[in-house]
Amino acid sequence: MGQTTPAAPRSPAGTRAPQTSPAAPRPTGPIKEPPTPGLSRPPAPHLGYTVAIAVVGLATALRLVLPISGRNAFFLFYPAVAIASWYGGFGPGLVAAALGALAGNYFFTPPTGELTLAPTELVETFLFFVLGGGISWLMGSARAAQRRAADAALQAAERGERFRITLAGIGDGVVVTDDDGRVTFLNPVAEQLTGWKSDAAEGRPLEEVFKVVHERTRAPVENPVQRVLKDGKTVTLANHTALLAKDGVERLIEDSAAPVRTAQGRVSGVVLIFRDVTEQRRAQSAAGAADAQLRLALQAGQMGAWAWDLKTDRVTWSESLEAIHGLAPGAFPGTLEALLDMVHPDDRAALRATLDRTVDEAARHNGEGEYQAEYRIVRPDGAVRWVTSSGRVMPGPDGKPAHLVGVRYDVTERRREDLRARLLADATRDFAAAQPDLHAVTEAVDRHLARAREAGEDDNLLLEELRRRADIALESARAFAAERAARSQAEEATEARDRFISIASHELRTPVTTIKGLAQMVMRAQARGLMDDARLKDTLENINAAADRLSFLMQDLLDVSRLRTGRLTLQLAEVDPGKLVRDVLNRHVAHLADGRRFGTKIGPAVPTITADSHRIEQVLVNLVSNAAKYSPRGSTVHVSVGEEAGGVRVEVRDQGIGLPPGEERAIFEPFGRATNAQDLPGMGLGLYISRGIVEQHGGKIGAESAGPGRGTTVWFWLPKTPPAEVLEEAAESAEAPDAPSAAGPGAAQAPPEG
Repeated sequence: MGQTTPAAPRSPAGTRAPQTSPAAPRPTGPIKEPPTPGLSRPPAPHLGYTVAIAVVGLATALRLVLPISGRNAFFLFYPAVAIASWYGGFGPGLVAAALGALAGNYFFTPPTGELTLAPTELVETFLFFVLGGGISWLMGSARAAQRRAADAALQAAERGERFRITLAGIGDGVVVTDDDGRVTFLNPVAEQLTGWKSDAAEGRPLEEVFKVVHERTRAPVENPVQRVLKDGKTVTLANHTALLAKDGVERLIEDSAAPVRTAQGRVSGVVLIFRDVTEQRRAQSAAGAADAQLRLALQAGQMGAWAWDLKTDRVTWSESLEAIHGLAPGAFPGTLEALLDMVHPDDRAALRATLDRTVDEAARHNGEGEYQAEYRIVRPDGAVRWVTSSGRVMPGPDGKPAHLVGVRYDVTERRREDLRARLLADATRDFAAAQPDLHAVTEAVDRHLARAREAGEDDNLLLEELRRRADIALESARAFAAERAARSQAEEATEARDRFISIASHELRTPVTTIKGLAQMVMRAQARGLMDDARLKDTLENINAAADRLSFLMQDLLDVSRLRTGRLTLQLAEVDPGKLVRDVLNRHVAHLADGRRFGTKIGPAVPTITADSHRIEQVLVNLVSNAAKYSPRGSTVHVSVGEEAGGVRVEVRDQGIGLPPGEERAIFEPFGRATNAQDLPGMGLGLYISRGIVEQHGGKIGAESAGPGRGTTVWFWLPKTPPAEVLEEAAESAEAPDAPSAAGPGAAQAPPEG
């Protein structure tokens, strides 16, 4: 009761399934007519009131005939009211109550034979009427509900029978289940496809009657009825579903399952509608295979077919041709104007002229003609592709040109290969011609890379191959340049070695000659008895000074060797820069003065630094001695110390010969001498060693001059703390047993000369 007839079944394409099928058996046996509704409806109004009068009259007669005594004059009229209201409803029942009240009051309430208006009898009569009216309402309502229920049952039976007749007559298989998924009905088509009779299948689980598996994997397919019962929505069966009939026959099926709802919207069952599509699927598979082979052939050749109806001006394309043009299937508008709009603007006019010429020639030659053209197309995303189009004009029945059909190839890759080969050949030739000039090779590489990007900005293969050849060319040029630089460096090293040997031999020969000459003089004078104590003392002091000079030169050479081999180590400690400057000047100013003055300026709050005091003293001695050596007598050498940028800056400023422009850095190179100081003694190692010491502390050193004859300022800056690697190296050096002093004995005891 309350079921609603499901919507007519639909096929997978969304159209209504046919109501008959050639293979579908027609329903057999007699079709029962549905029962006629309305047999339980209430009688005509006048008949109900007639019954009410009759039953009241019968109750009055029985009351008069039967020997009944007592004051209850209305007891037989209650059944009469009930009968009248049950048969006719509330109105006839109320009439029966009113007639019963009048009859009881008239015939059976003393004094009999007249209407009694005494209070007691009148109250009794009124109570009967009220109770009779209540009985009429109750009995009438119950009877009306019974009639409605009966009518609903009859209507449900009618709908069910019509539903059964409808399902039995459609051409698809229909299975109906209850809300537990058990079969309640199979139409004849479903009986044929499943191999089950409806009577035998009734009450069985759907999985037992409707066995479905995946066509290829043979895995069981989810029961669609359970999904409908769970979600309350129509469910379409999965593709490639096969039905296994009771007799073992396997059929491909498709369609859907829908819920059956009560009037209240509750799912009370499921209608499963399916059809045999085995032959249809086979035909589709065969057609699809042929179509797939054609598409595969077109795709493999990167080509697409097209046709132009010259009479309707309609152009049709294959999907593969739309793909070549970057369009989705079915997106081509189908007009010649749309075709030409996709051609590159520079090639559009030439293609249109070719098409028109081909059609005109065909009109003059029995309606036949051919053409071939190669041009560029522009895809919707802006990508440019090259295509080759070939076509033939086909004549119509009248012999005039009717169609232009053909194929179109994507030849972008072929043209790219040609362009790639040409560009690579040109680049290789230019790279080889530019060797071994690195600058020329670099210019050729840049030029050809720009040309490659311009010709095919998305051609990664071309760019990668060009870069590979460019790397080879550049590597070859760099190798030649490196070889030439190495040869130049070797020549410079040889020259520097020869210069070093020449300078060193000259500088070392001077103190050695002095020592040897003084020693011989002492020996001769001693042998002749001419050497007194004063003269001997002066001579020995000169010998000692020459030996100190020789020792200092040897120390410089050792320091140069340590700097070049990275073996110059530092002995770090806390150093007061201001005190160190004062101590150095106090110890060495007597040797350096020679008519020159020294001024010292120590800035406020000069911070303590971590440094090797012996090495920093060596730097100070080098700078002060150079300032004295290159300054005239009577001039002043200024030494200042101050805080700067988190460290300490020391300046030594003289009033000497100054520096020519551009030579501020050259004097810190090995054997570096200013061009205006070549005639003065010195090896040119002091400032080079000073630079190495300062830089090893993490500092900087430099020189400034206003020009020749205007003095020079040499400065260096040291951080408060050297870099971490210097600290680690110094710590390792300090832990080594019997570690020698970094500067060596007497490293800064004698002033240098250069």
